[in-house]
Amino acid sequence: MNCDFEEDMCDLMIYRDHEDMDLYWVRHSGSTETPGTGPSFDHTYGTQRDGSYIYMDSPGYVAGASATLIGPPTIFPQGLFCARLWYHMWGDDVNSLRVYMHELKDDQDATGNWGKPRLLRVGDHGDEWLEGGFEFQSDGKTAQQLVIESLAGFSEKGDIAVDDLRIVPGRCPEEIKRDSYNADYICGEVRLLTGNWSQEKSWFVEGAVSCAGRGYSYDNLKGNWVPCCVPRYGQYTLVLHDAFGDGWSGSKLEFRFFDQVQEFGSDFMGIEDGAEKKYTLNIGLLQITRIEGSQDRIALEIQVAQPNSYVWCGAALSGSPAPTVEVLKKYGIRSQEQTKKPGDRLRMEIANKPNDRRILQPATDYNIYCYAEPAAYAADQNQVMMMDDAQVAASRVMVTTDNKPPEITVESVDEEYTEASVRIRSDEVATVWCAAEEVSKVPTDDAGQSPPPSVIKKAGNKIQIVKGTENTPQILKLKNLMPDTKYRVYCYAEDRALPKPNFTGPEQVSAKAFDLVTPSKVPELKIESYKAFVRGFKLSVKTDTPAKVWCGAAMAGSAFPKKEDVKRVGATAEVTDITKPADLEIRGVPPNTRYSIYCMASSRSGASEMTDQQMWDGALEVTSFGKFCDMPIEPAVLSEGPATPFDPLTPPEEFMVRDFMNTQKNLKLEGIYRINLFLDKDAILNHFEKGAEFPKRYARVRAGVCNNGKGAYRQFKVGPLDTEDAKNLKIEDIGEPVETDCGGYNPQGVFGRRLLDQEQENELDAFLHRVFGYHFGVKACVYGEVDNCLNFGPLIYKQKGDQLEEVWIGLKTPPKEKGDYEHNLPFYIVAEPPVADEKVDVVNAESRDRVALLLEHVKGYSLNGVQFDSLDEMFETVDTAANPELTVEKLRDAMSEVRNKREEQRAHAVRRLAPYNIGPNPKGREGLEYRVGPEHIEPQGKRYTITHNPDSTSYSINYAGWTMTVTNDRDTSLKIWNLRFKDQRYAFELGVNEALAHYSVAERHWYFMDSWYGGLGAAARRVHPGIECAKTGTVLFWDKSLCVFEEDKARPLRSHWKAGVLRDAVPHYALVLRQIITVSNYDYITDYVFHQSGFFEATMAFTGELYAGVEVPWYSARQANHGTQVTGSMRMGALHAHLASWKIDFDLDDYKSNSIAWHEIKHDTARPGALKIDTWFAETEEQAYYKFNDTRPLHYQVINEDHNVYGNVGGFTVLPLPTVAIPNPEFELYTGPAAWAKYRILTTLRKEDEFHGSLPRDNKYALRPAVSIDRYIR
Repeated sequence: MNCDFEEDMCDLMIYRDHEDMDLYWVRHSGSTETPGTGPSFDHTYGTQRDGSYIYMDSPGYVAGASATLIGPPTIFPQGLFCARLWYHMWGDDVNSLRVYMHELKDDQDATGNWGKPRLLRVGDHGDEWLEGGFEFQSDGKTAQQLVIESLAGFSEKGDIAVDDLRIVPGRCPEEIKRDSYNADYICGEVRLLTGNWSQEKSWFVEGAVSCAGRGYSYDNLKGNWVPCCVPRYGQYTLVLHDAFGDGWSGSKLEFRFFDQVQEFGSDFMGIEDGAEKKYTLNIGLLQITRIEGSQDRIALEIQVAQPNSYVWCGAALSGSPAPTVEVLKKYGIRSQEQTKKPGDRLRMEIANKPNDRRILQPATDYNIYCYAEPAAYAADQNQVMMMDDAQVAASRVMVTTDNKPPEITVESVDEEYTEASVRIRSDEVATVWCAAEEVSKVPTDDAGQSPPPSVIKKAGNKIQIVKGTENTPQILKLKNLMPDTKYRVYCYAEDRALPKPNFTGPEQVSAKAFDLVTPSKVPELKIESYKAFVRGFKLSVKTDTPAKVWCGAAMAGSAFPKKEDVKRVGATAEVTDITKPADLEIRGVPPNTRYSIYCMASSRSGASEMTDQQMWDGALEVTSFGKFCDMPIEPAVLSEGPATPFDPLTPPEEFMVRDFMNTQKNLKLEGIYRINLFLDKDAILNHFEKGAEFPKRYARVRAGVCNNGKGAYRQFKVGPLDTEDAKNLKIEDIGEPVETDCGGYNPQGVFGRRLLDQEQENELDAFLHRVFGYHFGVKACVYGEVDNCLNFGPLIYKQKGDQLEEVWIGLKTPPKEKGDYEHNLPFYIVAEPPVADEKVDVVNAESRDRVALLLEHVKGYSLNGVQFDSLDEMFETVDTAANPELTVEKLRDAMSEVRNKREEQRAHAVRRLAPYNIGPNPKGREGLEYRVGPEHIEPQGKRYTITHNPDSTSYSINYAGWTMTVTNDRDTSLKIWNLRFKDQRYAFELGVNEALAHYSVAERHWYFMDSWYGGLGAAARRVHPGIECAKTGTVLFWDKSLCVFEEDKARPLRSHWKAGVLRDAVPHYALVLRQIITVSNYDYITDYVFHQSGFFEATMAFTGELYAGVEVPWYSARQANHGTQVTGSMRMGALHAHLASWKIDFDLDDYKSNSIAWHEIKHDTARPGALKIDTWFAETEEQAYYKFNDTRPLHYQVINEDHNVYGNVGGFTVLPLPTVAIPNPEFELYTGPAAWAKYRILTTLRKEDEFHGSLPRDNKYALRPAVSIDRYIR
């Protein structure tokens, strides 16, 4: 048989153990579909365009499922045969490849039970094709059948490929025999005996080889014994899993090794055991845990599973038969001591004795076999385990009597432009890697130090020194070199010693290092692009090799310049990375003139350079900058780009996750707070910085649960989302549950508990939808029309004297469109006053805040001024038109009247405040405002570029060294991701965390957590260029809620006047990202400003209109300390504070090694009036915060202590803007859900369960909020 799979499958047939199984081997060319796994080319031709191979595409959701190919039954001639193949097993979750030679006796059919694998390979073997094989005998009469089986891993990164399969007569090559023999495993059998719901059962053995299964495989449904292999004797962890989480329901698992059967799973019953249970699986009586070989000895460590036992061990040449128990006890060595307890370890040694016949030969492979037997006095005890010949054979471990590293010698080197041939030899069979490092790029501190072996193996080229070629020079090719470059070459070698290879150490690698210089070549130069600016050109050029480049401009039609002239007066640049263009600027050219641009290049050393003719042939005809209006504008400001890892969840993704969570009945969900994108920071950084595959998308689900009266806030990771069927999603916990009250979750608003029972709520929902056209309640608004739902509106307190009688709770409509106002309904829920052990005094501010928390009972309802005791009474009155003011038409008119009145007030305000470019402003201030205002002019277009993802939910911005990706989060507003300046990452994440308004009057105080009113991002509205941002700004997102513009600060970034001359002056420009968020009467202007110096700032300013809710009284003398009279009708502006916080996930190189440094300016007591700096580092999170009320002059830095210049560590300085103190930081608001408000700066280590500092829809009155930032400080 000889098959390279170029034409077909070579008569190999697909074997399916059940009609529902759809995992197959397929022919394929080029790279497999999943990045990070599978080959990029076949083995036969070694190119992506030519050649085919077969592979199994790991699906990622059926771990342990198998794809099987069976060959035609064949009667081979009598004799010995070798089966050989090349395999490719690369990926994080590669399972195993098993190859069998199955004998068909008595005309039996294929059953799926193929016996013990002849070739078994497990796990990740690297991104390369490797050869394997095995020997088998034929009696010339019995038909045999080749079987190739691959098992799927736990994820999609588990592809397995095979190519160039052949069966030839005779022995296998020595290297193939050795690899196959050493990779042998102990194989037993396992079967699943299924009870109820067998399709939900699965299992695997940790550390085992291809020993996993699931209840819906055909073999398991039939209860067949199937192979289970482990690498050696010992203890293993068996994991049983149930997809629904209610135990194995009568199913059980049986393992059979050496005719001994062990049973598991019968006690895995009920919901109390959860979805997973672990057991200990013991295989074998002893285990060789450590083995080392040298030229004269073999040292062993053996662990024995039972007490009072002696151990015999012996060595046999590799390939010889295994000894029997009798032979091993007669000729082997016995341990001097016996074990005292189970699991004891014994140390033994097989060694040559001085002046005696040599037992062990140097540099030879031996098989070590061991046998354990209880001492005579313990032999008759019950439950004593005894080993037989088969178990002795299975104890085999292979070792090489060699502890010397290979000695390699470089004999000569032949350099070419892009590669070098190194003649190298080794004194033994070995693998040699050589890696070339560019000398100019080696840091001075690292000079003379060799790279670690992992770097040499990954970046270098390798060669195999096989048996028979020792001490014979072999050619190793160093590839991907650059011409005219000096390299230092490091070579590293590993021999074939077992169990671990001997390898050359760092000193040997450094001692053997040598230099080579590639020949120089004439660079090939291309002008990639040009841009004309005032009196100059900006060019981008590329070369095919590192080079020096000069460019100059000559008027079109003039004489051709000489290259010496261009080198003398032209602009110059150096190309060090041929993948990136080099930029040059030619200055001093007159406007609106035709020019020819000439560029010439020389090799890095100058030994080779372009000729005049080559320079002339590549000339570019251009026109210099002309009239003001003719300036070219490029590149495009806004264009489509690829998807980013930060793209928000799409509606189908969110709905799929919500559907999935609704099926997780075992979680006892009370409700879902939010479903957002889960960001795997490490995977994203690996993608950006190391070229890893695009990260898979997952969702973060934040939910409230209630189980037996105990509430909790939990977070889950759900995904991956690359499926359209919610059944394929997986769920895992994020962090630990946080205990809360069961009633703390309320999707309707901020009142902390439902005011109506479920049935009443549904009836009221139907009524309000029929009359007013809006939904209300959990059923409709959490799982239904979430964009058409009423929210809780004003609170009206009715009191008699100092006693609270009733609380009226209003409802308000959602805005008709983005930027519109919410409108109150002519409907109120009338609740009884709260009942508590302590008196609730609405005059007392501390007491009054508990009112909304204590509301439990509904007293009645008010509809358009008419009160009712029950819903039924109100429904009947409207349905029968018993009251002419309460017909459906009248009620809708009443709602429209409220809306029209509000629109009229709004239009009046717009007319009064409108600037000149919107409409006349007759009542404006006097002065020169009638003149046209100054304009921001951008004659060549914008100096920033923006790309958006395909569905325009994320934008990537590039400006003056700054790059970032922005999204709009519905809860926290604008998010900035992967913020970088000049290739240095500043922050992984930047954005607002929460905003808070806290009011006080003489009678009461109250507060608003603004994300709880639908979310800050959801409240972001359209920004109007020319009024609310620069007239030339670019507006982004579907609702035009972000304005991006460059601002002329009209002041210098830096300047200095010296000796009558302005020296080193630079104008100051900055990029501004502005979003305006309207929450009720507030308009928050949030700015993110990025300066060309590398400094950035985030600010929030407040505007809007005066708050005049029912909580604000008319102004009187007792309000003098609590507000200001603002109108003649005694309208009051109440005392209040606005607080906002930002979250910044700083990165400085490896973010896991960042630190916090504090600098405090203190009085230097040694000298009167002098100051000094005290510096210290925060060792814990409790040392890394700075409260608002702290008045110390502290300076805060995020640093990396590895960045050290002149003893100064490098990092980011954070300057929080000054703000007023918080007089009452111990109030429950600032120790609970708004704990963030009392910190000027707070620092925590990144933890996935601490992703948000506030939780929308949390109960702001709860004493046990789901999220409080105080808990993050540990």
